[in-house]
Amino acid sequence: MASTSTRALRYVASTKKAPLGSVLYLQCRVKPGASKSREGVTGLTEDAVEICVAAPAREGEANKAVIRVLSEVRVYRTGRRLAWAGANI
Repeated sequence: MASTSTRALRYVASTKKAPLGSVLYLQCRVKPGASKSREGVTGLTEDAVEICVAAPAREGEANKAVIRVLSEVRVYRTGRRLAWAGANI
């Protein structure tokens, strides 16, 4: 499989041997309990994608909020760069 990598993002392209599709792995740093106005992707460093969610860190509430936040963000590949739409970066 072809792969490009940083610590925060790892893109694995599909190949003839592994045709299931391309995958983007994210290393996330989640900050639960943030204000509702701050909720979303708030930063991208070499080490992690920073995500703030208003949900508390109990009984999987923050995890569900992270999935919801990421489902609203779109990532586009423009040449060698990734462009984010819907993020608070």
